[in-house]
Amino acid sequence: MKTILFSLSTLLLCINFCVAQEEAHWPFDTDVADVFGYYDGEKSPDGVSFVEDATRGKVLQLDGVSGYVTLPLGLLYFVQDVTITCWFNWAGGSIWQRVYSFGNAMPNVRTLYLCPQDGWDPNQLHLTLGGQPPGGTFTWKDWVLGAIETNTWYFSAFVLSGDSCKFYLNDNLLISESDVLVNLEDLTPDSANYIGRSHWPDPLYNGMIDDLHFYPYPLTHAEILELYHSASDVNVTEKTVQGFVLGQNYPNPFNPTTNIVYSIPKSVHVKLKIFDLLGKEICTLVNEFKTRGSYFINFSASDMASGIYIYRLSLDGELVAVKRMVLLK
Repeated sequence: MKTILFSLSTLLLCINFCVAQEEAHWPFDTDVADVFGYYDGEKSPDGVSFVEDATRGKVLQLDGVSGYVTLPLGLLYFVQDVTITCWFNWAGGSIWQRVYSFGNAMPNVRTLYLCPQDGWDPNQLHLTLGGQPPGGTFTWKDWVLGAIETNTWYFSAFVLSGDSCKFYLNDNLLISESDVLVNLEDLTPDSANYIGRSHWPDPLYNGMIDDLHFYPYPLTHAEILELYHSASDVNVTEKTVQGFVLGQNYPNPFNPTTNIVYSIPKSVHVKLKIFDLLGKEICTLVNEFKTRGSYFINFSASDMASGIYIYRLSLDGELVAVKRMVLLK
């Protein structure tokens, strides 16, 4: 009996440990704060501004001289899989600038970075994923992804799940490989994670960046496309409902009931849906117009099997938040 109780306790601890990392979202409308409050960024003293763009509304602008954003060290802690999405608009300039750079440089190279134009002829969009844990074997992947236009908005999505890697530019899947041997724990930085700056002494990013999302799990192909089209098919000055909150369900893991709380800062049409990990819709919890305020939902999964499920919040047809919950019967 003690063995069974110990095993169950260990399982619960492992599940909580694996799902402990939170989603993060930096809209970059007026500041570098994470809307969930976990991973606020820090901007450099100069070279960072927030401007009104005709296509995407309020965005982050970096001057290519002194401007960049530092994100917290803990962003990749305890993460087994990850999805990183953002919009970027490169204004041109020197080679080897970085849209983002996660990880670390020398002496233990552990890095994921997106470069709008590399230094290899004919100078194209470049993604690098490399890792070398202390005392371990160095592994490295470079992908050259074609030339991009300056002063043009692009959507990017990087997905790492186990040893499988995918990368999207707009709605095009440019990378899909299943033999990537870099663990996310190998990318845990000693220094910092950067937006607009390299971990090496490369030029700073010159251009605009918008709507950076970090998901501690892999989004599906359908979810990636939904993120791209939901943001590109509307007037983006209205694209983000600022001040919304989708809370982590509690308790989590749960059996069979759990609570979900969300808040909206204005009157919108709200959809809150449950999906399984294959993207199949399980049920709809909310699908109606709601006024400004906070809402509490008690959800029962008595007719569902044990497993990991996704719940997604959409406001006025735009996907704004995705979280995981664990049903353990």
